[in-house]
Amino acid sequence: MSAFVERWHPETSSFHMSWGEMTITLHDASLILGLPIDGSAAIPVVDDRPQMARFADFFHVGDHWMTRPNYDKGGVSHLQLQRLLIPDPLNQVDLLHEPPVVAFGFLLFLLGSTLFPDKSQNRIPITYLDLVEDHQEVRATSWASAALCHLYRSLREASRAEAKLVSFCYTLLQVFTTFI
Repeated sequence: MSAFVERWHPETSSFHMSWGEMTITLHDASLILGLPIDGSAAIPVVDDRPQMARFADFFHVGDHWMTRPNYDKGGVSHLQLQRLLIPDPLNQVDLLHEPPVVAFGFLLFLLGSTLFPDKSQNRIPITYLDLVEDHQEVRATSWASAALCHLYRSLREASRAEAKLVSFCYTLLQVFTTFI
């Protein structure tokens, strides 16, 4: 992976290999990830403070989720979200008795940990909350283009000399590089 990151040129959005340039196209992203190309753009909400309040309200957790460590740069840790999604056998109250809430949480977990991970590798950004809250909108979103844009942006940041961490959809790059 690091060899490919080193060969990434952000000016051309392509890998410079010994035999020439190559890039991951939108068609590649759609085929590899099995995600739709057609649909509306996945535009995350920039101001995530109201998103966190909506998240706390949706999962029926108190305002304590608005403070650290739960609210840390607009995200929830993997462990915290798993605790909300997987019922605790010792806990008598099951907050997630509604299947839509579990599906919503799973989609948020999947997006935040697989398609759009952040550099902490432990926090799930909730900036995509609006896009997963309505199942009709989930189906009408071009997730392949969003994943590809996130990959390009992450590779651009990782190609800088001062970059120490890389975070992108590893599956997309790994599968693409196996066919080279």
